[in-house]
Amino acid sequence: MENQFDASHVLGHLVSLGAIFGTMAGYVPAIAAVVAITWYLLQIWESPLVQRWRPKPTPMERERKLALLVASAKVINAEIVALQLVQEAKVTAVELVTSAAIAAQNLKENQLTKSTPEG
Repeated sequence: MENQFDASHVLGHLVSLGAIFGTMAGYVPAIAAVVAITWYLLQIWESPLVQRWRPKPTPMERERKLALLVASAKVINAEIVALQLVQEAKVTAVELVTSAAIAAQNLKENQLTKSTPEG
């Protein structure tokens, strides 16, 4: 169980109370009160009492959630592999185009040297 009296909790409560009373007195904007109320709602939600009241997931729900996570991981891995294959194909295509351009240039030069009369 966590310590509810450490410095961060005390400071958070003091700032939140100050924001709420400051908003009511008109010294700070209303957004400060919204932030303070959000702080308190999170504190209540994380309290041991509320955590005991919340229903625990059944083993079936846990298995379903785990199966969804595993399936999602497999899909992500497949997407990564597909992206790697596409990248490799692009590199191979660039290499083929470059070598074809060089071969075409060589053929063109050979044709030009053969067609020019020696003389």
